[in-house]
Amino acid sequence: MTRSILFLGSQMAVGGAQRLLLQQAQWFQARGFRVTAAFLYDKEGFETLWRQEYQIPIINLHARQYGANGLKNIILLCGGLWRTWQFMRRERVDAIETFTHHSNFLVFIAWLAGIPIRIASHQGHILGFPRWLERLHAWVINHFATWLVAVSERVRQECIQEGVRSEKILTIHNGTSLPELHHFD
Repeated sequence: MTRSILFLGSQMAVGGAQRLLLQQAQWFQARGFRVTAAFLYDKEGFETLWRQEYQIPIINLHARQYGANGLKNIILLCGGLWRTWQFMRRERVDAIETFTHHSNFLVFIAWLAGIPIRIASHQGHILGFPRWLERLHAWVINHFATWLVAVSERVRQECIQEGVRSEKILTIHNGTSLPELHHFD
């Protein structure tokens, strides 16, 4: 039976977390896993381009509209969370990996959907992220994530300072895929 992994990010935009998400999804797909990349919303209009560029299923959950007012985004978020839960149940997802603080909150939805492996990640401190939201983030990780991947020792220490229990944290240093080098003799 082929294992299914859902890679979940907050927004379709140019950034390190998005690149890492898409690279990991491709890596797992090349090794026989059934993968899906999902994003809460398409901030920069990449949905069509990414679907053409990456040979993996990419889903826009339409859980936010950039520039919309608060009430509209609350309604969109509720619908996006519902669609996320439905997708997890329908596709019988075996594992989820989230890539941003905002998408990390969705490990709760994954827990509700019965996904046994729920991996969140912490890429680093977000400037202006309110302390109360950091505490809520730590609570969600401590209660609903299987693990939290910190991308460096410094980030691991930040996670502990935010309130994440140390036994939940795995440190896996980010790497960069380099183009193939050709040697000329």
